[in-house]
Amino acid sequence: MVACFRFGMVVSFPRGLCETAASALEGYVKAEGVSLQATLYEAANEFEWARKLLPDSPDPRINLGLCLERAGRVEDALRAYDSALEVAPESLAAMQGAAVLVVRAGRADPRLVEWLDAIALRTDDAGWREWAARRAASTH
Repeated sequence: MVACFRFGMVVSFPRGLCETAASALEGYVKAEGVSLQATLYEAANEFEWARKLLPDSPDPRINLGLCLERAGRVEDALRAYDSALEVAPESLAAMQGAAVLVVRAGRADPRLVEWLDAIALRTDDAGWREWAARRAASTH
């Protein structure tokens, strides 16, 4: 899986499909004149269906969380990330999504330090590594 940043969110796709899927979504939004909010709800429905079809995969749950977060449904997004972490406790993408939500909301979560440490140690992305290290230093 590879993460792709589009429409203010990061979405996981199988390697090679990221740009194709992002372009298709962008084209759909422009061509149909639909709102991004409506498109996000449609995508969330599809990821919910994918979650049922792939019960052992964290990816539909992570993508559902991303859509819900972008649509402003923070509590539902956090539940989706939690669900992804239940299926795959070591999922870096799920930790990143959950950590961002918890930090933005200013919430206390006993798992935050663990997530931040894992992100700082395991990610290949310097931006994520710095973000997690700064947040971890302020929570220790």
